[in-house]
Amino acid sequence: MIAEARLNFIVKPKPWKLPNQWEWVPLEEICDIVIGGTPSRNNHKYWGFGHTWVSISDLNGEIIMSSKEQITDLGVASSNVKLIDPGTVLISFKLTIGKLGIAGKQIYTNEAIAALPIKIGWQTKFYRDFLFYALKVVPLSKEVDLSVKGKTLNKKKIAKILLPIPYLKEPTLSINIQRRIVARIEALLAEVRESRGLINKMRQDAERLMGTALSEVIEKLDEQYPNSPTISQLISSKKIHIEGGGTPSRSNENYWNGLIPWISPKDMKRWYIKDAQEHISHSALQETAVKLIPEGSVLIVVRGMILAHTMPVGINQNEVTINQDMKALVPSNNLLPDYLGYILRTRSPLILQQVETAAHGTKRLKTDTLVVPTNECRWYDFRHFEGY
Repeated sequence: MIAEARLNFIVKPKPWKLPNQWEWVPLEEICDIVIGGTPSRNNHKYWGFGHTWVSISDLNGEIIMSSKEQITDLGVASSNVKLIDPGTVLISFKLTIGKLGIAGKQIYTNEAIAALPIKIGWQTKFYRDFLFYALKVVPLSKEVDLSVKGKTLNKKKIAKILLPIPYLKEPTLSINIQRRIVARIEALLAEVRESRGLINKMRQDAERLMGTALSEVIEKLDEQYPNSPTISQLISSKKIHIEGGGTPSRSNENYWNGLIPWISPKDMKRWYIKDAQEHISHSALQETAVKLIPEGSVLIVVRGMILAHTMPVGINQNEVTINQDMKALVPSNNLLPDYLGYILRTRSPLILQQVETAAHGTKRLKTDTLVVPTNECRWYDFRHFEGY
């Protein structure tokens, strides 16, 4: 699997000094540059089940086999979309610049994505995966400051991107070197994934130990404070308030090109949450019902099949937004978020018994009936458990 990575952007006339027998070659010499298009949104006959139509949000640094939206035969015939063959490298060049992917089958793309099929004369001396990894590290354009949101490349600038090529005069040697470099990169990425797996296992073991310790603490608190209030009572006394979430329209790419973390249940795998797999823009915040959740809120999943067995809980360490399957419990200054979060986490087996099943089978949790001990116990030093 090809790992996603952000691009390095260094501004130099020549990106860096190459080893002997290596040369910088403009992308336009190696690849055709094919820009996609978008059928009219005003005609519903152009949209629906049919052909894979890739937008920036579909580019995940991996092989692309599906897309969030599809277009029909009529949509293809009535627009300037272009058919892209399997194995073609894709790169975004508008709004969010430099996201990558590889077409896993025949696809179409929108106008913010350039497809880079290798020219016939280069197919025997240039390795596609080398192009993919090279685009992660070479500067895209000296004219563009890519740290500024919303900058845009164009086809002319894409054509001038420089790629480092070894031994141009010896094609067989050149492509063999490219293949060895790619093999080494992917071996290192495999080692990284293996290390992450070991770290995750260690974290799971630590969480089990922490759960046992927390259960003992909470049992003592329950004995000491038998008349604990519900979340609803905490809201009435202004100890907390609850914020919901939402999803900006997927059809508006301007909503999905920002830097604001948009937390969904798939991001709820850690206790402390700093980032998300997807991000939204300030315009999404201003023009939709999505709200900014303050730092130090307790995030919980309240809808989804995961509630059949697990109630994910976490604390955001910076401002975030959340989707409609989640709630944020925002505590007042005299209620510690870690305390509230650990209480809910420890009580999760009992809380899950309150989960309801909607008509279509989705699990749903009402937050206002959850019980939380308060008073002096909220100052218990839970820092012993931080980091899990």
